[in-house]
Amino acid sequence: VLPPPTLEKAAKGVYRQFAANAKFINATSIEHVLFMTTCVSEIYGLDQQQSYPLAFTYIRQLASLLRGALTNKSKEAFRAVYCWQYINCLECWVRVLQSHAKDESSPLRPLVYPVA
Repeated sequence: VLPPPTLEKAAKGVYRQFAANAKFINATSIEHVLFMTTCVSEIYGLDQQQSYPLAFTYIRQLASLLRGALTNKSKEAFRAVYCWQYINCLECWVRVLQSHAKDESSPLRPLVYPVA
């Protein structure tokens, strides 16, 4: 297992790159996005205790965008959640939690409810 600052930097970097590359989906990019989803899932599964605060933050950001779209009902707020980037990021966190939050004792388990 990597030391705390190294794993945190790696996990942040991998997810940020994933989110940046998940904006546009086409026949050639879908494999790349799926591969990056697997990479994010693997990195966040290395040390779940260290990964929890980062996962919580990124899932909270997605929830905040969704809440904004539901309450503001503006075109900009709607577009923030009705796009490939949002869908792919949400799908990525579903995959992370599917892989690593099955156990009741998993540190990532409390994040299942907000995503579901």
